[in-house]
Amino acid sequence: AERKKSTTMISSTETSTTAAEAHSGFDLEFTEVVLPAHQNHMQHTFGGIVMGWMCKAALAEASRKSKRNVGALRIRSVMRIDFKAGSDVSNHLVFRPRLNAVFDDAKSAEVEVRVSRRSIDTGLEIHMNTGYFYISGLAADNDK
Repeated sequence: AERKKSTTMISSTETSTTAAEAHSGFDLEFTEVVLPAHQNHMQHTFGGIVMGWMCKAALAEASRKSKRNVGALRIRSVMRIDFKAGSDVSNHLVFRPRLNAVFDDAKSAEVEVRVSRRSIDTGLEIHMNTGYFYISGLAADNDK
């Protein structure tokens, strides 16, 4: 089922899915609750807050897959983030990172992070955004 969201200034079509449908292909999940300190003057979540949580999820996935300490990894670039929908205070945001590709003799990788807003009442999720992060440090220089 698709619907237009009329309470925010974002003019995109949102699609509701169940948590199981949204989770397919992703084996790690983080949940953050939007608090009043995370909102801007329009009472929506700051994009920078969401981006920070996305970075945390991307680094955790790269660390998990490479078995390297998070402190050894670096986000070299954010290749793209599409904000399709917004979120408000008390929304539950679900972050699902996935390692898409490995480069440079297994020293760097692209991690995709999908973000959904989950309804506590129904369990339905609305896709909010997707970001792609280029992360280096997956292998020490003397490892590969």
